[in-house]
Amino acid sequence: MTVHPAILVVDDDEASRYVKARVLESQGFAVEQVCSGERALGAIEEKEPDLVLLDVKLPGIDGIEACRIIKKRWPTVFVLHTSAAYRKPADRTRGLDSGADGYLAEPVEPSELVANVRSLLRIRQVENELRLQVERNQMLLREVQHRTTNNLQLVVSFLNIEHRAISDPHAKERIKAAMQRVHALAAVHRHLYSRGSVDRINFGSYVEALAADIANATAQKLVVLRSYADPLWTDADRAVRLGLIVNELVTNAVKYAFSEGEGGQISLDMRVTGPNEAVLTIEDDGRGFAAGDAAPGSSRSGLGLAQALAEQSDAELIRDGTSRGTRWRVILHDPEARLAAEAAQNRDA
Repeated sequence: MTVHPAILVVDDDEASRYVKARVLESQGFAVEQVCSGERALGAIEEKEPDLVLLDVKLPGIDGIEACRIIKKRWPTVFVLHTSAAYRKPADRTRGLDSGADGYLAEPVEPSELVANVRSLLRIRQVENELRLQVERNQMLLREVQHRTTNNLQLVVSFLNIEHRAISDPHAKERIKAAMQRVHALAAVHRHLYSRGSVDRINFGSYVEALAADIANATAQKLVVLRSYADPLWTDADRAVRLGLIVNELVTNAVKYAFSEGEGGQISLDMRVTGPNEAVLTIEDDGRGFAAGDAAPGSSRSGLGLAQALAEQSDAELIRDGTSRGTRWRVILHDPEARLAAEAAQNRDA
């Protein structure tokens, strides 16, 4: 069954409207007619035509304002302005600036009208095909992210089996660290899939969730982990590296900052400090870096990994001196960061 493109003709002059409709119907288009901008908006709401042939001079909502509304509410609907009253270059410029896809000064030959309509419909068809292709690609990428998450969780399960089978404490600790790193990787893909994104992630919400996962997994139940993060969007690859840094620093604090049976607090705080910078601070009130670094199962390799990941992520990893405990700052330089506009306002309110 052939589907004919739907055209909405909007003109308050009955004779002009009738002529345009007859010309288009003779070429096989499905045509509907209305006499005002208000009725045009109602007709588009109901049927969403492929193209609106819109006269500029209309009672009430004129064609310029109607076009702005159409493009805001239905951006995929094409608009072709027509006018017998506004024929100057400045008038055409105003119409096109309002969002119109074309502009014809009347009187216009029927063949020219039909040619313009067909040209715009061809463009619309190509745009629709490209849009569908993008949607298909995004769906495939989300499926890849979902499968990647599942496969990484499977790797964690295999490592967990090995962890239970090994009796050597040092080996068990290394496998447990590997499990947590793989879990951090899986969390990125889980965030991408659950939020419908294909390549960018809100690192703020991701890092808070990651810190909570680490806290839940630790045996140090007396250790309280508190976190806050401004919204900060970045690409998925960078989020993976930064997430692994957080994993190493928080895990290190959980393991080594407090003695057996001792309570304490670890805080994770990420603030957007400028258009191109954010600072992530991880701090504990434990026994200090020097004592923790000398503990059995020293975390030097993990800290070395964190430093290497920081260098790959255009970030600086700095350890500050404190009167008690350890404070790490990760300074993120990201000129492409897309920050939620209300983040700073909400924080200061």
